[in-house]
Amino acid sequence: MKVLNTKSLEELTKESISDLEAVGFSTSNGSIAKLFLNIINKYLSEFYNVLTINHLRAFVTTSDGDGLDAIGALLQCTRLDGESDDNYRYRITNQCLVLATSNETAIRLAALTTEGVEDCIVKEYAMGSGSFAVIIITNEQDTNSVIESVKEKLQNVHAYGIRYTVEVPKLTYIKIKHSISISDRVSDTEKQEIRYDVQLALSDYFNNLSIGQNINTDKITQIILNTNENIIQESNIDLYINNQKAIYNNQTCRWFEKFALSPDIDNVVII
Repeated sequence: MKVLNTKSLEELTKESISDLEAVGFSTSNGSIAKLFLNIINKYLSEFYNVLTINHLRAFVTTSDGDGLDAIGALLQCTRLDGESDDNYRYRITNQCLVLATSNETAIRLAALTTEGVEDCIVKEYAMGSGSFAVIIITNEQDTNSVIESVKEKLQNVHAYGIRYTVEVPKLTYIKIKHSISISDRVSDTEKQEIRYDVQLALSDYFNNLSIGQNINTDKITQIILNTNENIIQESNIDLYINNQKAIYNNQTCRWFEKFALSPDIDNVVII
């Protein structure tokens, strides 16, 4: 953090004389006064510059780096290894709720700061009155280990006597087959590339659906048509949910479920 460089009167006098000797000055009263003012204002401008920087770094919204670390230390909220300023700033602004514990923010942040957890949702009354559930998203192979780590962290923030559970979402697997019509102006090679791009776009859409988020057929149409301007129209051929053929319409899932692409190779087919 940049701090004020404290100097004694003697040091300031020597620096001022040195500056005067360096630039030289005429013997007229006006020239002498102007040179003295320039030197004094030079040191004042440096002072105000540092003061402005330190003033801005005193606020969470404008602070960064070690200045933000100092604010976090006041609230017993230390930076995690490799944590960005934005993420750290978010945790600091919610630290009062975290210290209070027994609230959704404290529970959510405790889960999110567990290694291996990418996202989570908190559901009240999941097992009746006086209970809650935390559904976590993780890419770790050993999900049980991540679940136990979250449970251990929650011991410090949940209220005594409150029941809770930590789980991964129940996955609902999707397989989809679509046909697209492409303009005749496009070569066969380019058509194949367009089909591949559509396949990637749809795969990305399904992979990024969050917990409890529904599948919207209008969104699928929009994704396909926006992939390339040479796509004239599209239509669904097949839709399978958990290997069961389904009607092609909007698909809903419950709060603890998550749509995901089937592990089969042909989970997204574009012809």
